[in-house]
Amino acid sequence: DAALTLREALTLVNAGTTADPGNGLGRALDPAELAQVAGPLGTDDRVVFTVVGTVPLAADLPTLFKSVAIAGPGGATTLVIDGGAAKYDQFEIAAGATVSISDLTVRGGPSTLLFGGQVMV
Repeated sequence: DAALTLREALTLVNAGTTADPGNGLGRALDPAELAQVAGPLGTDDRVVFTVVGTVPLAADLPTLFKSVAIAGPGGATTLVIDGGAAKYDQFEIAAGATVSISDLTVRGGPSTLLFGGQVMV
């Protein structure tokens, strides 16, 4: 589909690889998706948005088991991750993971859950 979704990007971070099998997506990345991944996964992983507006979630995002920095395209008002009026969890962080979230707004979800992980905002 040429664009990695937030869900797909977080799944790749958790898997630590873009290769199929093993990437968690159950399919190979197409060339346009692969071009959006800069460098190897596993060290200093970052998910950087280039879109602005509101990203409505249609399901819970995957639990983050690996450390990652998630950054919006600018100030906090340029991008909103919307959980759909407390319907979907945006970010659930597992023990041992450190997640940095910057330059975006998270709203409308039931919670940002921490299970021994750490969030830096």
